[in-house]
Amino acid sequence: MPQGIQEPRLSHVVWTQASGQDVLANAEFGLIARIAGVYSMQENGVEATWRSIANTFFANADSYRVQELEPNLTFMGSAFGELASQERYLINAYEAAIPVIVAAGEK
Repeated sequence: MPQGIQEPRLSHVVWTQASGQDVLANAEFGLIARIAGVYSMQENGVEATWRSIANTFFANADSYRVQELEPNLTFMGSAFGELASQERYLINAYEAAIPVIVAAGEK
């Protein structure tokens, strides 16, 4: 069931803890780069686009002016389309990274 616009809830806690300790010291560079890349896609893609949408359309009183409604709704539709595309891409990146991480953990 639709829940409206919600802030992305994926957490950086594990990555922050692991990168701040020796947990990653023995990991292969390629694995670390892949994990960092996925987190970067999340932060610079999905989270940045979500913040832009929230700030542009929901935290800005000008976006509610009658004269601005049609262009704003058109732009909002495009922005949400972009957000959905970024989320699909991020899901695919996670799904591709998980088996690599699991395999590295089994070594």
